[in-house]
Amino acid sequence: MKTRLNWSAHPKFNRWLHIAATLLVCALIIGLFAGFATARTTYFITDGDQTVTVSGYVGALDAALKKAGISLSEHDLTSEVHEDHITHVTITRAMNITVQQGEDSQALIVYGGTVSDLLKQLNVTLGEYDSLSAAADTALADGMTITVTHRTAVMENTYAPIVHQTVYQDDTNAYQGEERVQQTGADGVMAHTVRAVYNSDGTVYSREDLGDSVFRSPTDEIISRGTKVRVRSASSLNITNDVLANVSDRTLTTKSGQTYSYSAVITCVATAYTTQYQSWKRTSTGTTARIGAIAVDPSIIPYGTKMFIVSSDGTITYGVATAEDCGGAIKGKKIDLFYDTYRQCILFGRRRCTVYLLS
Repeated sequence: MKTRLNWSAHPKFNRWLHIAATLLVCALIIGLFAGFATARTTYFITDGDQTVTVSGYVGALDAALKKAGISLSEHDLTSEVHEDHITHVTITRAMNITVQQGEDSQALIVYGGTVSDLLKQLNVTLGEYDSLSAAADTALADGMTITVTHRTAVMENTYAPIVHQTVYQDDTNAYQGEERVQQTGADGVMAHTVRAVYNSDGTVYSREDLGDSVFRSPTDEIISRGTKVRVRSASSLNITNDVLANVSDRTLTTKSGQTYSYSAVITCVATAYTTQYQSWKRTSTGTTARIGAIAVDPSIIPYGTKMFIVSSDGTITYGVATAEDCGGAIKGKKIDLFYDTYRQCILFGRRRCTVYLLS
């Protein structure tokens, strides 16, 4: 009778079975890692506007880039996105940018954006008259130099005097010839302004003429002038004793209180003439020659003009008269005053008279 051995119960058999199982597990693990390390993937490499497709092994980006003929600089960046058997690679190229502001130059490494974006990052603010070498919305490019030109605007003024005016005011309480300064005048100042814009190196970028403006207004000098007329002793040559008492504001006031409005004043050289009571004699206008009918140059004082006449020294008051006659010697600012007698004419002689042309 044969004896059957139970090997599973033998101690040596169990030890060898445990060793075999361990070796099998190790072999499986090694095979798994080897399979992973040798797994294939497709690389889609995007470099700017270009995308290159190459095949390679998972985790072997450098080899894939070399296979695609793509080299990276020290500051270039890569990013990877993994899917089943596919790896998407994006390359962001570093750009060397120089920003120049006057004598200050700054070298930068950036990864995209516009000129405006870069200036914001650098806290560079542009003034009204500053400028850039490239438009603010220009995309940055490797090797670009951006020049920022800062400018300063200055208001430049030149000054000229504004001559003050002298204003006269009538003073009815003072006599003619009496004047008093009520307010001292002062010249004003006119400013002429030019806006000059200077580059940072001090050179002129532009000049704009802004015109004139009043920097300081002038102050009128105010002088009061007396208007009262000094009453003279009665003269035998007075045609009327109702002499002037006041002359102001285009108004004549006589001693009796009679008022006349006048529009203008003329200083004339006056002589006297007479017809020696020959009332039949006529003037140039056909009226009777008489007291109050005077001879004029009609081109200066038109016929029919009424006037109030006094000698310029105030000693003789002829009074109200009308331009009705003329003569060959009456040219320009000359007048002839009618008197009744030749003696009065001789006494009057020739003298300056003030003629108020009545309104």
